[in-house]
Amino acid sequence: MNCARHPDRAAVGQCAQCGAYVCAECAEATKSLRDTEGTLCVDCYRRDLASAGEYYRQSTKRRLIRVIISIICYIAGIVMMIVGPSGDTLGLFAIPIGLVLCGLFNAIAEWRKESERHAEHERKYGVTYTVTDTEIKRDTGLGMKVFMFILGAVLGVVITPINVIKDIVGMRSDTKTAAMFDEEAEAVAKI
Repeated sequence: MNCARHPDRAAVGQCAQCGAYVCAECAEATKSLRDTEGTLCVDCYRRDLASAGEYYRQSTKRRLIRVIISIICYIAGIVMMIVGPSGDTLGLFAIPIGLVLCGLFNAIAEWRKESERHAEHERKYGVTYTVTDTEIKRDTGLGMKVFMFILGAVLGVVITPINVIKDIVGMRSDTKTAAMFDEEAEAVAKI
């Protein structure tokens, strides 16, 4: 059998994804994924590189959206906590609403973690019920979820700026990684 890309060369292996035969040069060019994917032909290797590059480009977009929304919510929350309190009844709600806005992503993350913890507890030990004289209620863990949401919002005042910085650094890293995958795909296409 001969290499699918280089018909004049003898094949030394077969692509683990598409089954095409590969020569020694193609196998050597795609060796960086051999441990995880097996031997790959150049086309499958390039497709995997393009997929990895796209993953990092999407990660950059998600981080950018999170940074923009976090900054907007954080600024709105700070403004609400400073300007909002006044003598009227609505002013009393300005500080808690401002706190939630400042730590919105952290609060949501804490709610999700608690939801997952509760679901894991139910999978492990079964569903818990509260029985009273008039009804039987399933324990949904709502009280703990609300507590963790509020705690997450309060801690989010400090954590949000740190997460914004982490996301900005992560965006730079993701962009460089995507470019690295693109360069590798271009280089291997020349074989």
